[in-house]
Amino acid sequence: MKTKLLTLFFVFSSFLLFAQGNETIISSTPDEVTVFLSGAELHHQTALKLAAGQNEFRFVGLPSSINMNSVSFNLGEKVKILSVSGEINVGGRQKVNKERTFWEDSVKYVEMELTKLAGETAVLEIEQKLLAVNQNRIGSNNGLSLAELQAFSAHYISRTKDLVEKSAQQKLKVARWKERLEKINQALTKVKEREINANFEISLIVISKENQTVTADWSYVISEAGWSPVYDLRSKGIGKPIAFTYKGDIFNNSGVDWKNIKLTLSTADVTQNTNPPYLTAWKLDFSSANDLNYYAQQVQSNANMLNNRLEMEESRAGVGVNRAGSITTTFSDVAVSELSIEFEIKELYNILSDNRAYSVEINEYELKADYTYICTPKMDKDAFLMARILGWETLNLIEGNANIYFNDSYIGKTFINLRRANDTLDISLGRDKKVIVNRIKKQDFSSRKFLSSTVRELYTYEINVRNTNSVPISLDLTDQIPTSGNGEIEIEILETSAAKLNPDSGLLTWNINLAQGEAKTYTISYAIKYPKSKTINLNKTKIQKQYKKY
Repeated sequence: MKTKLLTLFFVFSSFLLFAQGNETIISSTPDEVTVFLSGAELHHQTALKLAAGQNEFRFVGLPSSINMNSVSFNLGEKVKILSVSGEINVGGRQKVNKERTFWEDSVKYVEMELTKLAGETAVLEIEQKLLAVNQNRIGSNNGLSLAELQAFSAHYISRTKDLVEKSAQQKLKVARWKERLEKINQALTKVKEREINANFEISLIVISKENQTVTADWSYVISEAGWSPVYDLRSKGIGKPIAFTYKGDIFNNSGVDWKNIKLTLSTADVTQNTNPPYLTAWKLDFSSANDLNYYAQQVQSNANMLNNRLEMEESRAGVGVNRAGSITTTFSDVAVSELSIEFEIKELYNILSDNRAYSVEINEYELKADYTYICTPKMDKDAFLMARILGWETLNLIEGNANIYFNDSYIGKTFINLRRANDTLDISLGRDKKVIVNRIKKQDFSSRKFLSSTVRELYTYEINVRNTNSVPISLDLTDQIPTSGNGEIEIEILETSAAKLNPDSGLLTWNINLAQGEAKTYTISYAIKYPKSKTINLNKTKIQKQYKKY
């Protein structure tokens, strides 16, 4: 009886060990990716063959930055999910990587070639030493005839020359092979770094009512990915519409390549959870350039939370993920629409985990724009062409860099700042040398007079504007007069040429229309009166870098 019980115990134990070891290892690549401003959600569809009863699966080679709270599985009504868990693989299973194997084999081959070259070089050095020894022996032996000495000398010179040339060739070959080895090792290092970033595993235990094959729809969120907007603005000239191209630069530093992938770019919050939102007090105040949008702050906060979670998981696993060769993941605050927007990309893309930004086109628009020039000759005598774009609110824009093209020429880069946009979105198209502006101090109408107890200084400036374009233009010309910051300083405005005056800031503005080839002149004149015993600084200077050779 005891023997039968022991036999049954061992049979039952063997069954448990087999069941625990009967785990299906699955390596799956994503079919769809939703990329957020910071983070991405990867979607998989994997066929699973289930036996009636309990089944265990282990999905390997996944990004180590997975947020386990975001993992979702759907296997249908006939399958019950018992548990989902995740862990970092600390050197246990390691899937075969053909790319790593190729570079490792390449290292072995190059090292073997270097070993051969080292042997050949050693043989050449030995032969050179033997020649030198024979020369010394023959040189001290007077029994040789002159003809024999001449023959040996000729042989020695010829052979030494050959050996020197071969040694030089050997050194060149060694240098080339070492250069190849360095490049191969760099490539191998990158592959290993990607493997480190893709060493996460998810265990899935389910119960099936019957033998069946099901499609598992599963997804998860990672932090080592994201996208940023980039715009191309093209104008054929003043009065022409703006060709506006909306693009996204996507980076994938997860350690897993996304091949032939369907992409969606989103402005949604990557850390959405199951807790319902609650409203708090909404207080309005005047905006400033330093204000941060609430949703932009959330992007920063959520990204930091993901990074902190990843660091904690790595610490618990006792492994530090080396990202020395990775993209430096930094986060900046950007203004986004209050409502989340998604852009479905029509074409399939390959987004590799290779420290590069991949550009995808989101949409193209043709936008109406009003063109005007802006010039502040006191600071810069060049006129800047501005395009004031109408209807920009419907484009679901995000703050970002823009490439500017005007008349088929690349002008440079600018930054689309939505926090300062109103009815129009103002974009600088760069300097136009065909609008000539000069600001000259009129010495005949400028003076400094000392009175009994005060000083009166008179300043007069003349601003000349000329349009040499082939089309009429509008120009917003800005200058200023000083304002008093002390009761003892008096400012007297003498001439402004009908400019609009802001009495608080002293800014003067002229809205000018200039026909082709037309020129206009404007005059500013003011007087400053202050106590003789005091000094004021009127001659402002600007700071500019200067190269010095020491």
